[in-house]
Amino acid sequence: MAGISGGGWQGIGPFAGKEVIGLLLWLCSWLILHFLLKGRDTSIRKAAVLFVIGFAIILIAIWPPVYHAFLGWPPGLPE
Repeated sequence: MAGISGGGWQGIGPFAGKEVIGLLLWLCSWLILHFLLKGRDTSIRKAAVLFVIGFAIILIAIWPPVYHAFLGWPPGLPE
């Protein structure tokens, strides 16, 4: 791990751009949710249930056997 050994940010490669895009999408989602939910009383229970369901769906979707089958890849590593 070049970044941890003191090599600075240069060793991170293309992952840095992916992190920046992820951060920007996260910030935009919070901004959108702020304007959609501003001034509303929301049910914490309903929000928690939706979060757990969404989290479970995403967790299953990023499991390699699932996305390999979805993308039509063989069970091993993608080519």
